[in-house]
Amino acid sequence: MVRHVLEGSRFDPEILKQVKRPRDAIPLSQTAYRSMWVPIEHAKTTWISVVIPLWILAVDQETKIALIGNRAEDAQKPMAVVKWHIENNQLLRADFPELRPDFKAGWSDERIFVERRDRSKDPSTQTSGITGTIQGARMDVVLGDDVQNRKRALSDTMNHADQENWQEVIENRVVDGGICATYGTLQTARDLIATMSRSPGYRHLHLSAYDTDGRYGQKGAPIWMPRKRLKLARKRQGERRFARKYLNKSKDEGGKQLKAKWLHFAEYGDIPWNDLTYFAGVDPATGEAESSNPDEYVIAYGARDSRGYGYVLGVRGSSDWGLLEGTKQLELLNRERSFRRVAVESVSFQVAAKQHIWAETGIPAYKSNTTKSKAVRFETMAGHFEIKRVVIFEKGEGIFGEDEDENFYDQWIDFPEGRHDDRLDAVEKLLEAMFLGYSPPEAHEGDTRELLNTATFMD
Repeated sequence: MVRHVLEGSRFDPEILKQVKRPRDAIPLSQTAYRSMWVPIEHAKTTWISVVIPLWILAVDQETKIALIGNRAEDAQKPMAVVKWHIENNQLLRADFPELRPDFKAGWSDERIFVERRDRSKDPSTQTSGITGTIQGARMDVVLGDDVQNRKRALSDTMNHADQENWQEVIENRVVDGGICATYGTLQTARDLIATMSRSPGYRHLHLSAYDTDGRYGQKGAPIWMPRKRLKLARKRQGERRFARKYLNKSKDEGGKQLKAKWLHFAEYGDIPWNDLTYFAGVDPATGEAESSNPDEYVIAYGARDSRGYGYVLGVRGSSDWGLLEGTKQLELLNRERSFRRVAVESVSFQVAAKQHIWAETGIPAYKSNTTKSKAVRFETMAGHFEIKRVVIFEKGEGIFGEDEDENFYDQWIDFPEGRHDDRLDAVEKLLEAMFLGYSPPEAHEGDTRELLNTATFMD
């Protein structure tokens, strides 16, 4: 990984051997544009966001480095390690005595200065999020470590903004002979790293927890994960998620049955907030509290406008909720939205959930009997999304999430192989409540579909 990033730049050890001063390496080098997929738990951040900055500052204290993360706080974590080594690592000090902190100039979690001849106001190393700002017009090194989380990569709006910022702003700040690298774990086949890997001028490195023969561990990675640990991760996370996180393979973002491309997302301004009637769908937990993989009590809430179009506004749930807490959460949501109707899935003990909601809160809940298979019900639900009769509020609660078991999107593309589908059940009940006994208006070009045709939905 380290060689991939440094090779050919003016910080390449092989080039530095040929010159007396670090700056003399510039004519012999070229700007290193790099992209890299690295499996989780393979020391990516340690080697690239800590070791490389220490090496670069050790050989040339005039260097200006930017560490970029998804958020500024993410970049500050490796920065703290860099700071510690410069301050306290006596072995580093013995080999590079000229590398010393400049406390007067600045020494914080956001930016640090090392002692140097150049009295520039720009820090030696600074941190930023992908949407933040970088101090200084020119940078010698930019290191982007997992600059996109899954939510940003899946959103067409945010993904496009991140890529435009990287290509139009960040790349143009890197001086000749410097380094511009983005690296991390695969999010989607269209994320920033994937796009840069196909960009002219970039060299890409694809590391996997398996080697080409299917054995655990890979020679190109600095750490081989124990075989038992990888097997456990594969069993725990499932094939699709394991392939993305540990093999950096992007399978069809649509699972086996439900396709991601069927979902359409709306921004805040696309939703007619003053013309909405609110509904909810509830999938009560099955009561398997002692299970190592318990179901969630889930509430999906949304609305329908006067023209017959639906909006999924959020999905709230937890495996820790029982009947009492689930009812309490529904009541909190009802105070803000005054639900017209709430569908409660009624299978086995779940019949009691509807009775409890009605008795304790007075919310108009009804028992929704489930007779068809989930595959059939979810395909029907998918039809509403595919034709844009129902769209999803992009920033809605529980739509995306870091925990891939507990958000709507990942349960959608994992079905039917995912560990959970509670949120799909709740959204299916929401749509049932939303359109129960309702006949949508006839679709006329330029009339009832005018809103959908002009809105900035993200396919």
